[in-house]
Amino acid sequence: MPQVPRLNGSQVNQAAMPNIRVSTDAPAAAFGLGPAAQKASDAVVGFAEKIKKNADQVAVLDAENKLTEFETKFLYDPENGAARKKGKDAFGVPEQLSQEYEKALSEIEGNLSNDVQRLAFREKSNNKRQELDRQIMRHVGAQIDQYDDEVTQASIDLAQNSAINGYQNPEVVFQNIGKQKEEIMKYADRKGMSPEMTRLMVEKAESKTHGGVISRMVDNGDDIGAEGYFKANKEYITDGSVGKMEELVFESSMKGKAQRFADDVMNKGITKQQAMVEASKIENPRIREATESRVAKMFSMKEEAAREQQEKLLEFAVNKFDKEGSLDDPQMVKVINSMKPEARKALDSYMNSNPIRDDGVVYYRLRELAENPNTRDKFTKYDLTKELGNLSKDNWNKLIGLQRDLKKT
Repeated sequence: MPQVPRLNGSQVNQAAMPNIRVSTDAPAAAFGLGPAAQKASDAVVGFAEKIKKNADQVAVLDAENKLTEFETKFLYDPENGAARKKGKDAFGVPEQLSQEYEKALSEIEGNLSNDVQRLAFREKSNNKRQELDRQIMRHVGAQIDQYDDEVTQASIDLAQNSAINGYQNPEVVFQNIGKQKEEIMKYADRKGMSPEMTRLMVEKAESKTHGGVISRMVDNGDDIGAEGYFKANKEYITDGSVGKMEELVFESSMKGKAQRFADDVMNKGITKQQAMVEASKIENPRIREATESRVAKMFSMKEEAAREQQEKLLEFAVNKFDKEGSLDDPQMVKVINSMKPEARKALDSYMNSNPIRDDGVVYYRLRELAENPNTRDKFTKYDLTKELGNLSKDNWNKLIGLQRDLKKT
């Protein structure tokens, strides 16, 4: 420090200069500026700060808009939007969001020019990220629940189908009912279902399985098996369909019993009248009625087949006679001997009658019978062999052909 000479008695001594400091914060007045100039200077500084503040706000708003655009596309893109992903496809959305969000955030922040903007944007982006996370987790949670519902139901359906397809093996049915119970218990645990709701779901699945097994037995004509299965598992059919199943089994059993009775009657070779007497002994009115109807139908079919056979034999003989003028060869003798008396009589009438014997009356009467919807069934059952003597060969063949065509429809 510089030394200043000082008087000390008769001597002059050296002493340090005083510690003098000069302030650099001189007031505006020190430079010759008055109060007005000071105010103008402050205004310039405040305006500059406002411009910077506004610029920061606009930059942050632009960055926020870009982040909103990213969120909108991430959620609602028509092809790959997270909200459009269903079932298991939605499971990876949270991880996808973490990767893509941070990438978008980094790119947007990179375009901001100062820390003030970045700090303000980061605060807003954190809030937006929290809300976006909530939306994503709600969507993913709903999709997990829905996927769980679908997969569990598919497992139950597969087990039911396996039981139904394997109905002839009781062990297969039992195993698949157990499989359904197992999957439902796991499902109930995942869902937090109450014991009562779980029990109802198990009972519903088991009931549906039993109903499916019974229906398959009925469809396959196993009325005896269906009746036995229903009696053994009736108490487990709890979904309100027990009445429907009972009627289904009864209808199947009734038809089966009627069919077996009719088959037995036909095999024994007894007459229709004898068969009806036996059927009248059945106690259950509905089964008795079904049996009588089945017996009548079987005999009707038998009679129809025999009549058609006689018509074919007669047609063959007529064509043979028209072609050769006689039926004396051994083969035709056998054919004629296999004909019923009424068919042989019709053939004799045809061979010995006047060629001009068809006046059209019989032909058109039968044609009208065939063309009228109310009498058409009667025509299809009409024995045309007895009219051969009253018809020309051409008209008789026309009626034979018409009758065959109508039977096919």
